[in-house]
Amino acid sequence: MKRTACCYCRYSSDKQQQQSIDYQLDKIQEFCLKHNITLLHKYIDQATTGTNDNRTDFQKMIEDSQYAQWDYLIIYNYSRLSRNVEDQMFYQKLLRQRGVMVISVEEKFDSSPEGDLFNLITAGINEYYSKNLAKRSFGGVMQNARKGLAIGGIPPLGYEVGKDKKYVVNEKEAEAVRIIFSKYAEGWTYNQINRFLNENGFVSKKGGEFRGHFVDTLTNRKYLGEYVFNKTSKESSRGSRKYRDKNEDEIVKIEGGMPRIIDEKIYSYVQHRLKYARALHRKPARLTKYLLSGILVCGICGFAYNGASSFPKRLKKPNFYYRHYRPHKDLCKYDDIQSKHLDSWVMKFVIPRLFDYEKIKELQSTINSQVIEIKDHLKLKLGTLYSDLELMKVDLKDKTDSIAEAKMTMFIIDEIKDLKKKIQLKNKEIESENRKLQELEKITLEELKYYLKSRRDQMKRIESKEDLDNFIRETIGKIELTKETIKVYLSYDRILNKLTGQFIKVFEQSKAEVVIIGKELSKNIIENGIDISLNQTHQKEEEFGQK
Repeated sequence: MKRTACCYCRYSSDKQQQQSIDYQLDKIQEFCLKHNITLLHKYIDQATTGTNDNRTDFQKMIEDSQYAQWDYLIIYNYSRLSRNVEDQMFYQKLLRQRGVMVISVEEKFDSSPEGDLFNLITAGINEYYSKNLAKRSFGGVMQNARKGLAIGGIPPLGYEVGKDKKYVVNEKEAEAVRIIFSKYAEGWTYNQINRFLNENGFVSKKGGEFRGHFVDTLTNRKYLGEYVFNKTSKESSRGSRKYRDKNEDEIVKIEGGMPRIIDEKIYSYVQHRLKYARALHRKPARLTKYLLSGILVCGICGFAYNGASSFPKRLKKPNFYYRHYRPHKDLCKYDDIQSKHLDSWVMKFVIPRLFDYEKIKELQSTINSQVIEIKDHLKLKLGTLYSDLELMKVDLKDKTDSIAEAKMTMFIIDEIKDLKKKIQLKNKEIESENRKLQELEKITLEELKYYLKSRRDQMKRIESKEDLDNFIRETIGKIELTKETIKVYLSYDRILNKLTGQFIKVFEQSKAEVVIIGKELSKNIIENGIDISLNQTHQKEEEFGQK
């Protein structure tokens, strides 16, 4: 009977080199010759780890096994197949189901229960060896990281590795980094930035032209002088790859561990732009019918109102309205509101009053009084967060002491891990609230004038319903609807280019009044859509720029 087979060979690193593959192939061919097996195909992965299955030829071999003409997969030993017990068992079972038997030249395991047991033990030993070696190697890497040394790989644009293994600034590349940040802050698109860099003689880190987006560059805190290592871990299993953030105590973070290229102010503003760029790209499906989708929310539960429609026979035309699809029991179960009434009220009543120059000082006072209230609220919240954190730290110390005193329960290790995660999350929350508190400041009259003028200039450029949709979203932060009232808010962040997530209430009216006003104003709605002639503001266009 003619026996046919393929073989799979692998070595892990460049230090093992080609000799390792040649040796494995020699042993496999000797085995085939001895047992009269014809070797039809060779699958070889070079300088590839066996701790996961993300290997080119390995995956090709698995794919080919569905239709292959060979009966056996021959390997030098099982560590070449995988150093992960779960993966090895999975793929052996999969190949067996496809009629392919795995044979190890070095390890002789039969298909008896004892053979399966020894196979499993060997797989466990291989995995232990791999993990233990990785642990010892990573210990040396972490020591270098704590010294702020470069840990392999290509340095970020703007840096190179000096003779002492520390990052130093590459001035030509650093100039490109500053251009990327400054141009993005000015509102340039990625394509415009790419074109500018390429036309002015700058090259990417790999020596080619700039192309694509700059998100990784614009969010890299190394440009602030912050050295960070071991922030995430990669987990791979059977073709899938996942990343997870590590615990704070596992991350190496050194403030001032790298030379700074970008200052904090422009970095913070760029993060603000990135955040709102993502938000502005999420547009509703039907811009012409539901102008306030995405900014109209319930004032009780915070869930969004969505556009809806019906076709009453008696009206002989469609009826468009906003509906709360997720009411919180009876607390916020309100009636629907006609979209044309609410849209008209916002466009023809709220917007003109927002741009009323005679009331700009009153608007400034309204904003600043709320800024003070928000800051007071944040201070109280931070006090509570710090108290909670201290209680958690005391609890953690008690649990740690119980281990030292041998008074631990069987769940104490899991409880300590869970508590450390909670402390990490609490620290992040405190850091976030402190950042908000530092960024919140009163608005000056000049800043408010500039913001309103920029919105007014945008309003004058409205030529389509999509332009109108963008204008409303960039002007109105959110609209809260309750059973009795409707409140209009501006985004504090949009006014001052901050990242606080705060909204300032600038208008409030009873729901009944809004409906009455909206009905009257909706007469200006044209038959096939929304009237986009918004320039009815009761003052000269030059006032915002000159007064």
